[in-house]
Amino acid sequence: MRPAKRDLALHRLARLFAAGTDYRERDVNAILGAAHTFGDATMLRRALCDAGLLARTDDGTRYWKPAEAAEVES
Repeated sequence: MRPAKRDLALHRLARLFAAGTDYRERDVNAILGAAHTFGDATMLRRALCDAGLLARTDDGTRYWKPAEAAEVES
């Protein structure tokens, strides 16, 4: 996938997450799983984190939308 299309897709997926809300990994996977059809929520979760659209604790037990990502949507 071209970078511009990938970025657009990731930004659209990031809109599924509310700023100020903590998510567990399984909750993130469930949200992402409902939003795609190719069965790889893990790859999407990692891509969102790599793009700075989601943040996580070092142990991966908690995820959240960083304030910077929420500001981009405004």
